[in-house]
Amino acid sequence: MRLIKLLFISISAISIYVHYLNKESAELQYILYQDIEKGIYEESSTARFNVANFDFPNLSLTSIPVKSIAAKYYFLGGQFNKALEYLTESEKINPYLMFSESIKSEIYQYLDVKDSLIFYAEKAFTGIPDNDKHFFILAKAYAQNERFDEIDSIFKIVEKRKNPRILNIYFSTLLTNESKISDYARDIARTATLEFPAAEFPKIELTSKYVLLGTERINKSIDKDFAAQTEFASQNYAEAAKLYTEASELNPTDYSLFENAGVSHFMNNEFDKSLEYINFVIDSMNPGTGKAEFIAASIYIKKNNTPKICEYANLASEMDYPGSYAIIAQFCRN
Repeated sequence: MRLIKLLFISISAISIYVHYLNKESAELQYILYQDIEKGIYEESSTARFNVANFDFPNLSLTSIPVKSIAAKYYFLGGQFNKALEYLTESEKINPYLMFSESIKSEIYQYLDVKDSLIFYAEKAFTGIPDNDKHFFILAKAYAQNERFDEIDSIFKIVEKRKNPRILNIYFSTLLTNESKISDYARDIARTATLEFPAAEFPKIELTSKYVLLGTERINKSIDKDFAAQTEFASQNYAEAAKLYTEASELNPTDYSLFENAGVSHFMNNEFDKSLEYINFVIDSMNPGTGKAEFIAASIYIKKNNTPKICEYANLASEMDYPGSYAIIAQFCRN
């Protein structure tokens, strides 16, 4: 009976101690996560490291090795050797997470140790390729070493997952040296605007155009666009049409430039010329907004062509474009 009591007391003591260690670890993790999120290194936090037990529990509440979290903290404080020591000790605790390898690549990136940076960045990416951070660090490392073919290679691994963040990182990295942009990359840029709508992914719209057509060309197109807007606001419609046309030639992927050229010609009473641009938008670009169809209906009002008025007004109404219903009510009652 006495033995049972001693056993019970021993188990209870162990249980209390384990509970205490878990509680202490959770409190320390909370402090570290807060500091890391703010990007600060507090010596008052590291003072607790002296009494902390990083080996039990060795995993954090988020399944990250506790020593890896402490290593990230040491990294913030500039204690690189200590950080690397803790990361090496953590690698076997949860090898599938690639957290330690990822932090090592960050450290070597900061220290500009290129071989080690690429080694650990490749290891982290290979372990979990569909991770924005892993792709970013490795792609940046390849770009810094003029290994642009390998940026294409790692993107091919994740291409089918259609991760918009990784796609934007891919394009932005390629733009660090436009002379190295491959035909493969331009094909990806060409299809990106179809798969990632501009309204939802404006960054991808811009970077894909830069990759496809070149930064200088797109920037010139943007300048022409702004100049055209100024001329249009001043009712200089002929000049606005000219500038929008020049902008569209520089950036033929932007339907709004053709559309605005058509509107400018319309406002200048050049209805046939306006139709050339508007029909090109409807037939070849098909943005699906209804605006081009509405403009076409407005042109045919000027040309007194009722069947065409109704044809295009009905198309615009199918896309809920404002004003199309008023045209239908006025011209298409039958």
